Amino acid sequence: MAGSAGAGIAKDKTKSLQGLNWKKIGSLMLLLSFCFTAISCEISFSVGDKYKKEVYAVGQEIVVDLKVQLTHHHCKVALEDTKISATGCEITGATKWVETTPGVFVRRLKVKVLAGKDNEMKITCQRSCDKDGGLGRISLKKQS
Repeated sequence: MAGSAGAGIAKDKTKSLQGLNWKKIGSLMLLLSFCFTAISCEISFSVGDKYKKEVYAVGQEIVVDLKVQLTHHHCKVALEDTKISATGCEITGATKWVETTPGVFVRRLKVKVLAGKDNEMKITCQRSCDKDGGLGRISLKKQS
């Protein structure tokens, strides 16, 4: 008898789940996840093969490429208003923004490794706007 009572509860749970339209729920979740990832600008950093190392020496100068991909075609925030900051290193020079493809902009940063207690240097790029902006960061190892 006890076994049949448990089976009745399991059937009731199955019936309540059958009424849901899982395809619509799945489609809605996929759409929402796409919307949230497409809200902000995509910001990325890279170090060219010429400058790639495991650990950078104090005083060494390297070139870091910064790429900003605007997800909103008519962004009200100028690229010049993009904030770039550094810790453990100093940005000693930078090229002007160049649009490589529609909505994708690249800038090269000349970076000098600074002495300090920390064994890591970080460069951060941030864009702030009413549509969520964007944030990108690169961390590189350095001699302390």
